[in-house]
Amino acid sequence: MKIAFQILIIVAFFAAGCSGISKSKLIGKWQAVALIENDKKQVIDLSEVGLEFNKDGGYKYFGTLNYSESGYFDTNKDLLFTIDTMNNGSSEKTVQILQLSSDSLKIKMQEANTIRVVHYLKKG
Repeated sequence: MKIAFQILIIVAFFAAGCSGISKSKLIGKWQAVALIENDKKQVIDLSEVGLEFNKDGGYKYFGTLNYSESGYFDTNKDLLFTIDTMNNGSSEKTVQILQLSSDSLKIKMQEANTIRVVHYLKKG
């Protein structure tokens, strides 16, 4: 009986770890509050940088220099996939979700030799 209970606990932890990110936790508007590039915090104005995820699977991204994109998103385990349908020639982008709670989102992305971690807080 004791072994069966231990196996049940192990299976439960394994299943929880494999379930990945809940798309429903992403739904809403997110404001960027911190940017870390190659382990160094960047001092830049992030007031224009934000994400919005909708229940229908749509997303919008707002960046600096009037850059924006929108399209569709999906998740698989700790990965977030976005497909920009607004800008021609865009391909699917993949970022890693490091943390997701009801009010905090941290994503990690890599471009060439640059690793960026962006911390977002939920708006409203």
